[in-house]
Amino acid sequence: MLRRITTKFNTIAIISYSQTTSRNFRFALFEKGLLLRSIWIKYVEPHNERRLMDNFGEKLPFETFDFCEPFVCEIPEEQLLDHYISQEWCKELGRIYEKQKDIDYLHLEVKDFKH
Repeated sequence: MLRRITTKFNTIAIISYSQTTSRNFRFALFEKGLLLRSIWIKYVEPHNERRLMDNFGEKLPFETFDFCEPFVCEIPEEQLLDHYISQEWCKELGRIYEKQKDIDYLHLEVKDFKH
């Protein structure tokens, strides 16, 4: 869906979230219909560790870590990405999120989307 939206409106879209309890992290950057960068770190319960699930695209200039291959090894504690890193990356891309007082989170759910 974001590929179509960014193509149609000639724009960029960023998915960025960090879950504090599981330390799951997701960042994706779309521009003009292309997925330029995607990082997904997820807690894998059977192994009791956090693993890189996706590492697609060219490393962005402000990224400081080199990750192992997806699914292969545990992400070291010092390389776990979080909300603060997500916010910094968005700022580097010229997008600043200012939390409104009456909104705790934003949830977007698309059901039965058809082209």
